[in-house]
This record gives sequence, C-alpha cells and structure tokens, in this order.
Amino acid sequence: MMSDPVMTGVLTYTSSDSATFGQQIVIPGASIQGYCKVGSTNVYYYSTGTNSAGQFSIACPAGSTSYGGVAKLESPAARIAYGFLNLWLDFPLDIDANVTDTISVIPEMGAVYRYHQIYNLQATTEFLRTRGQMKYVVNPGSNAASKYDTGSDWIQINAGAYWDAFGHFATPHEFGHAFHYTAIDRWRSSSYSCVDNDHGFHTFETTSCAYVEGFADFFAFWMLRNESPTYQFWTNGSIEFNSNPATPPVGIIVEFYFAATLWDMVDDASMSDGIGGDDDGVAITPRDIADIMLKCRLISPNEYLISHTDQFVYCAEYGVNNAAFSLPTTHRQFWGAYGSMTWDGGAPVLPNLTVFRNLWRLNFYAL
Repeated sequence: MMSDPVMTGVLTYTSSDSATFGQQIVIPGASIQGYCKVGSTNVYYYSTGTNSAGQFSIACPAGSTSYGGVAKLESPAARIAYGFLNLWLDFPLDIDANVTDTISVIPEMGAVYRYHQIYNLQATTEFLRTRGQMKYVVNPGSNAASKYDTGSDWIQINAGAYWDAFGHFATPHEFGHAFHYTAIDRWRSSSYSCVDNDHGFHTFETTSCAYVEGFADFFAFWMLRNESPTYQFWTNGSIEFNSNPATPPVGIIVEFYFAATLWDMVDDASMSDGIGGDDDGVAITPRDIADIMLKCRLISPNEYLISHTDQFVYCAEYGVNNAAFSLPTTHRQFWGAYGSMTWDGGAPVLPNLTVFRNLWRLNFYAL
C-alpha cells in the first residue's frame, strides 16, 4: 500500500561571507504557501513555515498528482522586498512528491531575512521592547545607500556592499534606528541633525546626530558581539580603547564615543579586556538604557523627549541620585537650558553616580 504523498523542502541561500563562502545557509521562519491537486479540478491549499533547520513539510491527500506553491520571505517579524520597485518576490516550489526539494533565494534577501530573525529576538529579549513587522528592501543599485526611513518605517539595504564586514554592520545599525524609533521612543525629528549624510564613526557632528547614530552603532555592536569574523570596531577592546577620543576631546558630539559609553554601561567583568581605564564593573542592562531613553522627560518649559547625548547624560545622572544635576564644567559645554525633568512611569534603578561620571569623562573627554 502506497503512502500519501508528502511535499518536503528546505529553503536556503548561498553565502558569500568569508567564513561560509559558497555554503548553503538555511532560512528559518519563512512562509510556505503550497497546493496539492487531485484529479483535474480539486485543489487543496496549505500554509506553513520553515522550521529552525529551514525545512517544511506538507502532507497531500491521497490521489494527488501535482504539487507546487511558493516560498515567501515573510513572517510577523519581517518582510523582504527587492529592487527599486520594492517587489515582493515569491520563490517557486519545484516539488516532486516524497523528494526533498531545495529552494534557493536571492542570497542578500535570504541573509537579511535570516539575520533579522536573530537580531529581533535578541533585541526583544535584552531590551524588553517589541516592535511590529520590519519591512526591508534589498536594493542592488550601486547608489542605494543603506538607510532607515522613519516616515515609511522601511529599511533599505545596499545588496552590492552587503557581504563585507561593514555591510553586515549596516543591517543591525539600520534596524537599531527602527528599534529605537518604534520600540523605545521616537527622537524629536525637528532636532535630529547631522552635518551631512556621510556621518562616520569618528566624525565631529552634533549632539543629536551622535545620540541617534551612536545608539544605532551601539545596538549593532551589541547584536554582533558574538559574530565571527568580527569587524574591527565591534570587538570589546576596540570599543573600549578610548584614551584619546578626539582632538580636541569633544566625544559628546562623536557617534562612536556615545556608542562606546553605552557599551561600557552594559558590559561587565566577564567581558574584561585588560585595557586600563574601562569600567567593566558597571553592569546595567540594555533594558535600563531603553528605560532612560523612554521614560525621561525634560521640562524647559514644556515636556519633551530626549534627543541629544547631553540630555541622555542629564537623565542618567538624575536617575542615579534623583537630585539636582551637577557635572564637571567640561561636560556642560553643549548644554541646553533644562529646567527640570520627570520620569514617565518611574525612574530606572541605576548604579553609583561616581562610576557613571567616570564613563562620561573617559569616553567624551578622555579624562
């Protein structure tokens, strides 16, 4: 007696990463829309997904004679489009019953989708914040810069530059913007300003640029901290080796040094690198960082969100001792006139004020 036919398959992409070059990497969590046909008229439709090994299975009714369907890079967490026209591509299932089929997708689309599953789960777990479905467009155009658009809540990824180390950094960096803007709290769009669109890790910018871009840098560094091979700036030692952050030392307007400060706030002794001057003894959580960003409301004279590095420092210090603000004079050179602040939903529990001040002084002013 013959068993009923089963459609099975595995969804993959071909890696161009240096460590896995040419290998077929499986894609979990994708959508599978299949059908089985019995006779000439009876068609049965099925919806399932790929498991952690990228596999799917659909049991067809007895007597099925033809099979098919599509794979979609889509889930409640993410959806991936392609090209300048933002095409939602379907990948056909070329299925024979009881024979495992391998469905290969456009590599950059598959990689972005797979890594988003990892980053989204990690961010949700560590920041204790959630956001809706993230829409990406993977664009092969040479001028298609990776970016996050706050208006459409889309991320564009430059496919041509994806496979180098910085390309890998760009994906969680842009997702860091999206997570910041929708899962934590929106920065004030009217105050966000970079000198130009080519801001860099060590470029002198503004306090608003350093805040928004620095958080996204930190987010990417933290998501990638266990990746191998690593990009030079996302290793623990490179992030913390800030003995001379800038000349003159005004790291509060440099995105990398705000990112380094956030890193110093959440790493701990288990990540010690032996570099003098870092503060591995400070160990708050990514959730605490998000709480400062989300709950602090400045009043001067109206209540508004924090959108600058100096405002973050103000809120973090106020959160430690719940008393009048005081920082060394060198930390006030970019200060606005903040009359007072309040916590929306209660202040986070933060560690010793002196230790915090050491972080600001080290990362922003090399003191």
